[in-house]
Amino acid sequence: MRTAVSLAASAFAAGGAAVVGAAIQAERYVLRERTLPMPGVLLPAAGIRILHLSDMHLAPHNRRRAQYIASLERLKPDLVVLTGDFIASDRALELLHEALSPLRGVPGVFVYGSNDYFKPVLKNPLLYLVRNSNEGKSTRRAAPQRLNTGELTAMLESFGWVNLNNRSAHIRVAGTPVRFVGVNDPHVHYDRFPHGELSYSSAAHSRRDSDDASVGEAQAQAQAQAQGEDQRGEDTNATLTIGVTHSPYSRILDEMTAAGCSLVFAGHTHGGQVCLPGAKALVTNCDMDTAHVAGLFEWPVSAGWRGSHKAPVFRRNAEFSELAQAAGFATLPLLHTERQGDSPRTSLPSARQSSTHNASSRAAHTHTAWVQISAGLGTSPYVPLRTFCPPEAILLHIL
Repeated sequence: MRTAVSLAASAFAAGGAAVVGAAIQAERYVLRERTLPMPGVLLPAAGIRILHLSDMHLAPHNRRRAQYIASLERLKPDLVVLTGDFIASDRALELLHEALSPLRGVPGVFVYGSNDYFKPVLKNPLLYLVRNSNEGKSTRRAAPQRLNTGELTAMLESFGWVNLNNRSAHIRVAGTPVRFVGVNDPHVHYDRFPHGELSYSSAAHSRRDSDDASVGEAQAQAQAQAQGEDQRGEDTNATLTIGVTHSPYSRILDEMTAAGCSLVFAGHTHGGQVCLPGAKALVTNCDMDTAHVAGLFEWPVSAGWRGSHKAPVFRRNAEFSELAQAAGFATLPLLHTERQGDSPRTSLPSARQSSTHNASSRAAHTHTAWVQISAGLGTSPYVPLRTFCPPEAILLHIL
């Protein structure tokens, strides 16, 4: 009897320790710095530094997360790309403003996830193992509660950032024209791909702009400049085109690649959130294979992987490199700092960081795109846990 009680107590203690550990990991933020050469694309001499933030899921008590986001201003990015799921509650809008305000003045674009429209609801997390959250018969007894998306949009636009939900845009970044195409969240079928010519031209203000009037003036000047350059016959085929989506469904990646995007940003997957050792994800909550749950990879990947659970073979440029560094907050220890891909040809060990390099892979397709999927910064407020999948911000330097 005593042995049984002792075993039960040990199991309970071990389970409790695991939960505590997973809760701690959910607050151990990592900055991933990646460098990606993009030959043949019109870029400034110093390249473009892009800060990618996703899946913050801010609630009023997530002050440490907000402080970490605010601290990223020190990176001095040229562009901010935000791929949705900003808040978990209307009461977090003020905290989100505090978190993002230091980045005001940096050109930026954003799209939404479903959690920017609806409050999160309590779900059985084990169901993710058998189906995506948008599949199967709904068990909700009442309509989902709406969030104040209008106030969220007004806030983000007040920073001079461009709303790319089912829109396209032409923005000057670091003095160079960049095209953008975005969709609303495919996970809830809100996406309507903006086919055809760019229909929405704008530009975010620079750090020198100090008020709303100067923001409007900067936007008008940039639009006129961009139109003038097109009229002078600038090589538009060399212009960088970036796609932005919350959920990385394969049909969206196909559309963006076909539309000429050379780089696509996405979030949604949380990197699997609760993973096995080695960052091995169990779920993606979309139709992506678990080997592509997060990281930087080339699209399309090898044919035949869709609909299967086998790890696909996919290719990356030889020069891809990454530096991952944990947040240096005094309340929690550093995870680690590691540099990978220092040599011109290096095979990195996992899908989150890199895989087999093949510099000639682009020749296999008429057009390919680099896809970056962020594991995100937050979690559902009902499952504030992560294992072997730290929350992350990404600084991508394209050259």
